Amino acid sequence: VKLFAGIFLGTFAGLLIIGSLRLIGGQYGISAHILILGVAFFAVANFLGRILWGLFSDHFGAGKSIFLALLFQSVAIASLALFPLNNALYLFLVVCTGFGFGGNFVLFAKETAQLFGLHNLGTVYPYVFMGYAIAGIAGPLSGGALYDHFASFTSAILLASVMSLAGGLLFVNEIRSVPHEHRA
Repeated sequence: VKLFAGIFLGTFAGLLIIGSLRLIGGQYGISAHILILGVAFFAVANFLGRILWGLFSDHFGAGKSIFLALLFQSVAIASLALFPLNNALYLFLVVCTGFGFGGNFVLFAKETAQLFGLHNLGTVYPYVFMGYAIAGIAGPLSGGALYDHFASFTSAILLASVMSLAGGLLFVNEIRSVPHEHRA
């Protein structure tokens, strides 16, 4: 349940932002060519996040890495609403958000394998990954509904940040624990 909830909360946040990335930047007066670059940079950061969070988790454990990746994503997302954005800051925060979002796709699979064993990964992980499927519908719809209600993305951005933080907090106890592969 923790893995399902964690991937749901982490990807809900990222998908809400991805679904509205161009519109969010437009709301803050970001130039059109930077908005296009933002989508491309998000994709590259997502890719790099998968690799680098995976490497990080090899040294510190998947649970601890999930906490840190979702905390990182939460702070980056909240910063979209909390700071006055210019083109450079917008691109930086988009890259940070994409980098944190990418961690979801490697870290939850790794944690599932560590908890249930590699031989059970193909049986268990599809149920965990259903959290992503549900987030794929709920995240963008929630962002759009909040925008329609408030005529601003601020509340949607803050919801995404809180969702990511909540997902990370599910793994806060992993900060002090020894990674699974190092336990006796």
